[in-house]
Formats: sequence, structure tokens, C-alpha cells
Amino acid sequence: MTGAAVPRHGAAGATAAAIGQGAGGGLVAGGAAAATLALIAEISAASTAMPGIRSSTWTPLTAVAAVAFGPDAFHGSFRPLPIAGGLAILLAVAALLGIAGTAWIVVCAGPAPSAPLAVALGVAFGVAAEVAVVNAAVTAIDPDAILYDALPSWGWWVAIGVYGAALGLLSARRGSRR
Repeated sequence: MTGAAVPRHGAAGATAAAIGQGAGGGLVAGGAAAATLALIAEISAASTAMPGIRSSTWTPLTAVAAVAFGPDAFHGSFRPLPIAGGLAILLAVAALLGIAGTAWIVVCAGPAPSAPLAVALGVAFGVAAEVAVVNAAVTAIDPDAILYDALPSWGWWVAIGVYGAALGLLSARRGSRR
């Protein structure tokens, strides 16, 4: 038999497996991006959109929560509920984008891309997602720029680069196992 083997459940099983791989890759890459955001915010201790709050480990996650639950969720100290809510939202978005990003990598480079090509495609997808999600969609619903200003603005670009690179590496790794 030539070509990729189709799971015994046919095309529906193959689609479900691809969605699962993309979502799983998105979760892992989202975790890497969240850690990057927290590290940049903590080290920079930059001013945020809210007077009196400087960026910290928690500001990126509480800013995500503030977009969904209102500005009172945003803070720079440890408060478990807004932090957990922000992390849950960030990881859910990362998983959904992971499905699209993995599909993009497979469409552009095939089911078993080389690691450098998959990383480049992942970073390109991440930059496009940054523009569409953070710079356009979130800015439209967050006029006070709480999210974008929760850390230095360049930190979002670095984190989305990490997200894309991780998604690309995971895609290449999964492709090499087939």
C-alpha cells in the first residue's frame, strides 16, 4: 500500500486524529507562549494600561481574564481565579489556533515536514494569528488596551514566535513518527 495509511475508521477517524493532534500541539505551544509572556512581564516590570499596576508574572494572564470578565480582573498580584481564568482562555484559544496552524503546516509542507520548514511556517502562522487575534479582534473589544499593555508590546510578538516555533516543531515531530 502506498501513501499514508488511513486509520481503520476511515476519513472521519483521520480527521479526528488531525484535529486532536492540532489541538494538543496548540495546548503545548500555548503553555510555552504563556510562560514566555509571564517571564517577559516579570523581568520588564513595565507600566501597564492601568495606573499603579506594573507588569508582573500575572499581568498577561489577568489581562486575558479582564478582556472576558471586565477590567476588575486585571491586577499584578497573585489572585488565583483571574489567573486560572486567563490561563484557561489563553490555552483554549491556543488549542483552536493549533488546529488551524497544524493544518497550515501540513498543507504547505506535507504531513512530515522538516523541522526548520515547520518552524518557519509555524512562526509565520503565529505572526498572522497575532495580527488577526490580538491586534485586530481583541483590540476591537478591549479599547483600553489592557491586554496589549499588560507587558511591553514586543513581548506579545516574542511569545507568538515561541508559540509558532513550538507548534512547528511538534508538527515536524509528529510527522516524523508516521
